[in-house]
Amino acid sequence: MQVLDQKDYFEVDAQIQTQVEELYQSAFPSQERMPFEMLLQIANRPSVSLNIYFKDTEFIGFVFTMFYEDILSIQYLAIVNNQRNSGFGTQIIGSLKKKNVGLRLVVEMEKVDPKSADYQNQLKRLAFYERNGFQSNQIFIYEYGVDYELLTYGSNPVTTDEYVKLAADFYQRDVSGFMKEIK
Repeated sequence: MQVLDQKDYFEVDAQIQTQVEELYQSAFPSQERMPFEMLLQIANRPSVSLNIYFKDTEFIGFVFTMFYEDILSIQYLAIVNNQRNSGFGTQIIGSLKKKNVGLRLVVEMEKVDPKSADYQNQLKRLAFYERNGFQSNQIFIYEYGVDYELLTYGSNPVTTDEYVKLAADFYQRDVSGFMKEIK
């Protein structure tokens, strides 16, 4: 497998920035994404990264992460359509694990629902994270109208309280009005 090159979003040219935005818009349902301009504002914070990945000069994908205390939260991870199932997502996750030894990694993914029109893709995403060592915390969060499940990498799972604090830091406001644990 070829090693991917990585750059910060703000270090790439306008053409690549447009490709990142297009991938963001196409890879995530509208109810799961914030306006791209807001994402970029948040990406300017010291605790947040929007990293772009390349194979040689070809744009492969991106990951949007946030640090909070001893937690690295993977907010968005996307690979361009023609490069999916090529091992690049696994390579990016592996890079995050290697660079952040000692941190707990958490990802919020939409809750798998057999009634969903996207059920097969939900299963594929869950299998991807499980192959990469993530496990369910059995914590389910309702956020902005979407049910999510928290998956954690590491032996010390992220708790609901910790995740709510992380989200409050991310949104820089009280999240109790739009985020709650589902029992």
